[in-house]
Amino acid sequence: MTMTKLNNVFKVPFTNAEMKRVADLVIHNTKADIFHKSKQQKYVEARALFNYLIRVEFGQTLFRIRDYYLSKGKKSHHATILHSIKSFKEIAFKNPQYVDIIDAIKVQEVSPRQINNLIADVCKIKNKKQLESTREFLKNVLQE
Repeated sequence: MTMTKLNNVFKVPFTNAEMKRVADLVIHNTKADIFHKSKQQKYVEARALFNYLIRVEFGQTLFRIRDYYLSKGKKSHHATILHSIKSFKEIAFKNPQYVDIIDAIKVQEVSPRQINNLIADVCKIKNKKQLESTREFLKNVLQE
């Protein structure tokens, strides 16, 4: 099986529970509820951070993000989500603490891209030595 086929077969969309974990981390770190119906700057920036993380860092679709907002009772059009993602670079430039928040959240969450890479590496295992090496690597990663 080629890597392209693997990526298509194992594109893993986040479950609502995984989206909730990221949302909770964003809310905790920004002290702003992303589901609050307000256009105040702190809420807009917190939503932009969430949208950026889910779309860019964790590779989810705009419609998946929109659906998650809807499941939490907040309407958000996919074009609004896209605009917030595009404007996040400027927001992060003005508020560098967002970069630290991104790093903290990325350490705590596993992205679909990382899962795809792991699956590709596992498919390459051909002997017990490679298997043992992969097992040790995973043990070390999970202990961090």
